[in-house]
Amino acid sequence: CKNQTCSNKIKDIDSLKSVIKNSRFFNNPKINFFVIPPYTSLMMFQNSKKKLPIIYGAQNMHWEENGAYTGEISVKMIKSCGGQIVELGHSERIKFFNEKIGFNSNNKGNLFLEAFRRSLSKGISAFFIMLIFFKSK
Repeated sequence: CKNQTCSNKIKDIDSLKSVIKNSRFFNNPKINFFVIPPYTSLMMFQNSKKKLPIIYGAQNMHWEENGAYTGEISVKMIKSCGGQIVELGHSERIKFFNEKIGFNSNNKGNLFLEAFRRSLSKGISAFFIMLIFFKSK
């Protein structure tokens, strides 16, 4: 499936359902399908969840539970749309928003760790993207 981050259209959910249902892995009880659509599409997935047994969630989440953070998505917003998982640790958030990645509990101001803890405390599973950055000489 195509990555729909900042696309100009919303992904056709019926075609996605068809791709998943026609997968040779669809009926394998050891495999759980998950979809991480743009936040604006989460409600459409909630509405079709009965027809398609998948886990779905958000592409990112703000580390605070609530507040005046225009354009950011909170854990409460993800849960209200039926989301069960959140993806954290995007390279563009590290590069452009100076977010830090790490699991050191003494690391004050670690926004990634704060978002990770917040998601787990509210019953949302989190996964992160492992990236290795190399600086050229």
